[in-house]
Order: sequence, then C-alpha cells, then structure tokens
Amino acid sequence: PPTGSTTLERARSTSQPTQQDAQLVNWLMTEITLIFPKWRELYRTREEVNGVRRVWLTTLMELDVTNKTLIEHGLAAARASGWVRPPSAGQFCLWAHEGMKKASGIPSADEAREIIRKKLMNPNMKLTGAMFHMGRQLDWHMLRSSPFEKCLTMIDRAYEATVTHWQSGKPFDQPIYNSDRALPVKPTERGRARQNMGAILAQLN
Repeated sequence: PPTGSTTLERARSTSQPTQQDAQLVNWLMTEITLIFPKWRELYRTREEVNGVRRVWLTTLMELDVTNKTLIEHGLAAARASGWVRPPSAGQFCLWAHEGMKKASGIPSADEAREIIRKKLMNPNMKLTGAMFHMGRQLDWHMLRSSPFEKCLTMIDRAYEATVTHWQSGKPFDQPIYNSDRALPVKPTERGRARQNMGAILAQLN
C-alpha cells in the first residue's frame, strides 16, 4: 500500500495528480478486486473497468472519502463483510465513515442514546470526547422533565450535529477536567484531497 501522508497531497499547486495520488487510487481498486472475487466476472472489458473506476472516484469525492485513513477503514469493513460481490461505492463510503467514527471514539446513534439515558440516571457520570460535545447541545432541563422517548428527536439531532462537526475537521469541545485527553482523530485537508482525486477522474474521461 502507499505510504507517507494519510491524505492525497501534491507538493505544489498543479492540475495534475502526483504519483502518490495515482498509487493510492490504484491500490484501492486492486484491493477491492482481491477482496471481492466476483469483480472480475462483472467487469471484463477495459471500458467497463474504467467506467466503474469513474463512478467510484466520483462517489469517493462526493462523500469525502479522500484520504488513506478513511479508505483503510472501508477496506477493513469490506474484508470483514464476507461478501462475494463488490459493494456499491456508496456502501464502501458508509463503511469508511462508520469505521472512522468508531476509531475516533464516536458511538453509534443508538449507543449515544443509551449513554444519555445513563447520564440522566447518574448525574455524576462524566461525558468525554464526542459525547461531551454532544451533551453541550442538549436541553438538559427538558431531558430531566420529559419522558425520555419524547426527547429522542432532540438527541438524534444533537448526534447528527456532532458527527457533522467532526466531519468538518474541527475538534470537539473538551471539559477542563479532561483537557489532557487526546482529541479524536479527524479527517483533515479533505478539500485538497478531493481536488487531487478530481484531477485523476478528469484523466479517465
């Protein structure tokens, strides 16, 4: 696999992708064909392969899966899926983001609900990382005075806002008592990575 930076980068501003960019894309497509043996049966001609490659690159850019770390999370989920036929590019991106969230300490939506429920039952429970950030967006007076089921929409919105905040590359708010805790891993420089992958896509058209 390619080494070095975790994002597709160019040493200087240019419309052409670097060799490292091309290596990352080629590595991804090679891994996909190795993981899913039906790939070669589905796409036999060079035209079909290039067409699928364009779809994947476009989807990766649209869904911000443009750095090596995210792609590795997607590949890990692909290997664990047990599938024979390859997933859609959209499914791969979903796997990538879910893996990245888990590695960054972000619980699933259902887990976040349960953590908030436990916090209500135990006010002394400390929230950290993504949950602390999420907790700052909740109306705790409403949570304590209303049936929990009626607050689920508010909780889910706070969760989605927290994930969106993280996806933008911004750090989470951190409590003072936990100031020495490492911030979650965050995707960085996606704009530059997306631009580089766009240059590769242009070469396929």
